[in-house]
Amino acid sequence: MSHETIGDSYIDADFSVLDKMLAGLGKGHFVDVGILGEKGSKTEEGGATVAMIGAVHEFDMKHRRSFIRMPLQTRQSQIQKDVEGRFAGHLERGDVAAIFTDIGISAEAQIQDAFNTGGFGTWTDISQETKDRKGSDEILIDKAILRKSITSKAGIAG
Repeated sequence: MSHETIGDSYIDADFSVLDKMLAGLGKGHFVDVGILGEKGSKTEEGGATVAMIGAVHEFDMKHRRSFIRMPLQTRQSQIQKDVEGRFAGHLERGDVAAIFTDIGISAEAQIQDAFNTGGFGTWTDISQETKDRKGSDEILIDKAILRKSITSKAGIAG
């Protein structure tokens, strides 16, 4: 069982196969996925930042609409498959950083798919009042600012 960090939150999931693929490739490589940097500091009406709005939705226990942790946990095997497809080529070129970039790109895609599918069909529906206000029944998508704020960054710590 691996303990992955995303911002201030932690994901406990079995990334053992992916961990084995990355073992020995060099220490200090990382990939962050979520609402990063300037994208998190943008403000919505009322002054709340995108990061603040994201945190409220991500950790809202009443509505259960995790848009970062849940997609990464649910789709970890897809992330692994996406990375495996180009892994050997990156290794042949000695481009370890590209492996981590691929992990980030695939993770972003899984999160976007969660937005497309209402959390793969698991997110609770929004109220009729919210539907009327937005003019839409899309969950967690009003102006798509939160959704467009999802990015990844690969690098080397230190």
